[in-house]
Amino acid sequence: LSAEVQGYSGSVSWGTWGSETTSVATVTGSGSSVTLNALAGGKTKISVTATVGGVTLSAEKEIYILQLTLNCGDGSFTPPSGIADPTYKLTLVSGDTAGTNVTANLAGLPEAGVSYTWTPLTGTSTKLNVTASGTGNKTARLAPLAAGSETVSVQATYDGESITKSINVTVAGITLTGPSTLEYDSSPSAANTLSLTLTPVGVGESDLSDRSYSTDPTDVASVALGVGGCTVTALKGGTVTVTATATAGGKTLTATKDITVLRLLVTDGAGNDVPATGNSLTFGSTATLTAAFEGLTGGDFSWTAIPAGIVSLTPADEASTTVSGVALGTATVTLTANYGTASSSKMMAFGVGLAVSGLTDYLQSLYDAGPLDASGCLGSADDPIVLPPIVTDISNWTQIKTALTSSPGNMIYVDLSATQLPEGITSMYHGFEGCRMVKAPQLPSTVTSMMGCFSGCFYLKEIPDLSACTNLTNMEDCFSNCRSLTDLSGRMIPNKVTTLQGCFQSCYALTNAPSLSACTNLTNMKRCFDICKSLTTAPVIPTSVTNMTECFSSCDVLSGTVTINASITDSYYWTDAFWNVDASKITTIYVPDATTKAKLREKNTQFSDEQVVFPVP
Repeated sequence: LSAEVQGYSGSVSWGTWGSETTSVATVTGSGSSVTLNALAGGKTKISVTATVGGVTLSAEKEIYILQLTLNCGDGSFTPPSGIADPTYKLTLVSGDTAGTNVTANLAGLPEAGVSYTWTPLTGTSTKLNVTASGTGNKTARLAPLAAGSETVSVQATYDGESITKSINVTVAGITLTGPSTLEYDSSPSAANTLSLTLTPVGVGESDLSDRSYSTDPTDVASVALGVGGCTVTALKGGTVTVTATATAGGKTLTATKDITVLRLLVTDGAGNDVPATGNSLTFGSTATLTAAFEGLTGGDFSWTAIPAGIVSLTPADEASTTVSGVALGTATVTLTANYGTASSSKMMAFGVGLAVSGLTDYLQSLYDAGPLDASGCLGSADDPIVLPPIVTDISNWTQIKTALTSSPGNMIYVDLSATQLPEGITSMYHGFEGCRMVKAPQLPSTVTSMMGCFSGCFYLKEIPDLSACTNLTNMEDCFSNCRSLTDLSGRMIPNKVTTLQGCFQSCYALTNAPSLSACTNLTNMKRCFDICKSLTTAPVIPTSVTNMTECFSSCDVLSGTVTINASITDSYYWTDAFWNVDASKITTIYVPDATTKAKLREKNTQFSDEQVVFPVP
């Protein structure tokens, strides 16, 4: 500061300089020129005296010290480090629309006389909204718009004098980028993962610290730190939010990524998951399939089946469909599902078999497809319709007979050899009587009685394998009137069978009987081969047999040697054993003893004494 005495050119004696408010400013030095030392913002009066010609003069001047300070409401300012660094630093978080308040203050001066100008104001910056308020606009709210940097200035003016401060504002953020959908597959071979990348925005990679990741809910997906981001692993279907956090400039930055985990489920009518393989239907049966995205609502669904014609799907464009077995075979049902722009698919193999409940309808479908012969029959005895395995249980297996003896089954020649009758069946009493059958089904080991089982099956060409039927005892009338049976020499009657009464009666084409060598319990052979007009060779009769009444009656071409190991000494049980048999064709009948010989000849007088021989060699 300098002082002068105006209008006087003589010698001046300068007195003391002074500051009215020494907390605001002081004066150092003497004479006409001194140094003003600003100490704080505010007002002070500087005074000085001078003596000229014995007269003391005085003068004073009001001085304003402009001290502008800024204060951030949340205390997050990085203040200037000194005169050389006059700029404040502030970090804001991208997306924090609330922002923060910055208050300016011109210290020591009356608030009513101060005005503040902030730049840039709202609408002139792409990074910040700056809104001034309060007395003289002393407060500004800084709200981030986008990540990046912006310099905010505030100019404080008092009595025409101004001072300016700046704030270097960094709007910092992070982003998570990567796929928005993840398909979940519960099979161990599926990766079920995706990677997300964390990218800093408005700050550098090196500015980030304390990175961490989390998921909500935690049971849909888990997350692990990865290179440049994180790895998300699906745990089940649903929507999950992945949250990333990091620290920059003392602020916690957050980014989220919503991920839809697609897990396509198909359940049956009981709510059980439908597997990819092993699904079965029977002809004419239906099953309900329901599709859904686990943990999600909605979706578009489409069902197809390849090859066509084995199953039908109704409707084919809704979440729930009815799959029906319309032909025998295996089809792959494919479900294609869309959820928004994402899609998923699932394939399920369905085998359509034949259940006894659908047998009548299946036979009708075969009959309708034809071709039929001149008599209206489908197939023939030499070329039967081979039926697939028929699914039955011990309560409904007899429905096979019902279907085969009703229209149109009674007009179809069938081969049932692929069908295994269920274990647990004991009595097969007249089970297939009268069926137009060429080959019989496989029998259960549990059967004990086959009385009349295949009687009247005119087209049956061979008897089923009885080797597993170790509990079988009763075969009365079992194959009676099976007119197409021919050579049974390769079959054996099981050990426990006690009666073959009428078993092969009227089997007109039978040439060779089954073996009886294992039949140590067989007693009754009454009418066993009665009217077997093509039988040429008699089986060896076991020792256990007690009744041979009409056994070989009307076996017109029986010839050769007949061996009877049974000792039957009651002539009644030899009645008509060989009635209407041409004795001239029989070489020898061996019996075990003289009494048996006598009783046999008593009831079968056509044989000479020389033809019936004992003992059995």
